Amino acid sequence: MDLVRVALRIVMTTIITSLNPYIKRLDDNGVNFGADYQRQCVESWIGTGAKVVSLNSRNEIKNLAKMGYDVNFLPVEVRPFEVDGRALPGIADAVQFAATLEDETVFIVNSDILFSSDVEYLKSVENMIGENDLVFANRIDINSLKSKSGDLYPYGYDVFAFHSSRGGDLDLRGFNFGSPWWDYWMPMDAMFSGMNLKWLRSEHFFHLTHDQAWDWSSWNFGFALFIQKIQSRVNQSGRIVTTGDFGAGFSNFLLMDVLSDLQKGISSNAAAPHELGMEMSRYIRGVLSGHSSAIQ
Repeated sequence: MDLVRVALRIVMTTIITSLNPYIKRLDDNGVNFGADYQRQCVESWIGTGAKVVSLNSRNEIKNLAKMGYDVNFLPVEVRPFEVDGRALPGIADAVQFAATLEDETVFIVNSDILFSSDVEYLKSVENMIGENDLVFANRIDINSLKSKSGDLYPYGYDVFAFHSSRGGDLDLRGFNFGSPWWDYWMPMDAMFSGMNLKWLRSEHFFHLTHDQAWDWSSWNFGFALFIQKIQSRVNQSGRIVTTGDFGAGFSNFLLMDVLSDLQKGISSNAAAPHELGMEMSRYIRGVLSGHSSAIQ
């Protein structure tokens, strides 16, 4: 009987990402070792026992296949939105694929995140993820692969995990890998859907620093889309539509006329109210912190 119980606890894990065939990281001599760095990231995920699926366009898959990454590629239609000259796969494609998996833990991870070699720790994280949970984590920025100590990046999230059965409940349409604001919307949308948020305070997800890939145009686009997503949750009474009790307090802060003005004032071709956007992002981080249970 005990053996049966142990067998029932075995959880399959899939990591979903979008590998970048043009990734660039420079060493001290100015030589690009981006492909090797991304390979190390992939190997660190596989080392946990997970299988890896990368969403890419068919043309990108042709290029990536030559690099020998040990992943499964899923061809998707890339969106017209671009960052750093690259048309990007949608986050919605990732969660929709996750929903097709049967009883698995799913991680959605940016492709340049290097996992710790502490496999037992990562497996313990998997055991923390219940069927109604969304786990999210910040990265640790490092300046060199020779050092695994660095600074916590407090302004966004690079690692998400949830049970595959909840993939169909997450609406990430419009957001793309590599674009700003999707990492704020995923936990917000999970909260609106009645999921439990768990903020993983971890020093096991590393990121080799590099020049910023996105520009303010893409930031504006993501900010506008984030506001639009909030607006889509509002009913005729002016309250946020939610399966939990979160919506009422949030809608009291985000007055609907303010949302409307924001939506009108932001476009990818015009100067966005960055100060207001920055204030919004600080508030959202506070909301996520306040409505999450912290885990180590």
